[in-house]
Amino acid sequence: MELIAITPPEILENEVRRIVQLLDGGKISRIHIRHPRVDERIIRKLLESIPPMYYPRLSLHDSHHLAAEYCLGGVHLNGRNPMVPGDFTGLVSRSCHSAGEVYDSEGLDYVFLSPVFDSISKPGYQSAFAPAELRNILRRHA
Repeated sequence: MELIAITPPEILENEVRRIVQLLDGGKISRIHIRHPRVDERIIRKLLESIPPMYYPRLSLHDSHHLAAEYCLGGVHLNGRNPMVPGDFTGLVSRSCHSAGEVYDSEGLDYVFLSPVFDSISKPGYQSAFAPAELRNILRRHA
């Protein structure tokens, strides 16, 4: 099993140092940079602060064209960015919020399921998957 970390929506203090520590630690295989409301210039500056040896282990949720420019390892499709850039050849992932979305994700390298558990930080955001449904998804798309 691979462990993937996802940044919070806002840029953290010492984020570059934290990304490098996580990737150096040996347990995290990939980090998704998810900053939906952050200007592209800031994302570019963030990427330029990360040593290039880590680029293959990074995925972008926004500003997908930067993935090809910086030779990053992945892009993550979402409502804001539903298409893979034409010049990108790395890993492609997507967030799925129903079993149907998972079944419609053929050709992707992997998907995220959400919400699997009731949210602690978002009151009222309940799990969308019953245990039996999760087992069925895993059997069909492990």
